[in-house]
Amino acid sequence: VWATAGREGSPVKAAQRAGSRVKDAPVQMQKVSTAFIGEHGQERAKLDDIEFTVDGLHPGQPLDVRTTATLELAKMSRDHEMRQLLRAHSMVHQVMECLQSI
Repeated sequence: VWATAGREGSPVKAAQRAGSRVKDAPVQMQKVSTAFIGEHGQERAKLDDIEFTVDGLHPGQPLDVRTTATLELAKMSRDHEMRQLLRAHSMVHQVMECLQSI
């Protein structure tokens, strides 16, 4: 017995009340555009670049690796989107700590 959203809530809750298993309830699929997937992939690639560069800043790395990572991070920081990603993922404090250890 499936109830409509107006009468008894969601189909999942109605299925639970009717005694059937939740996995038998119909699932509404959300449409995701290919543009959204592409944008998410580009953001993930930029975030991976930042994380890779920050890994090179750690005190355990040789001095030449830390120097190269510092220069690369300075180049990346010129891009507005990269700065936004650093702030959005709370990485600014981590970067500053690594830079102070050089």
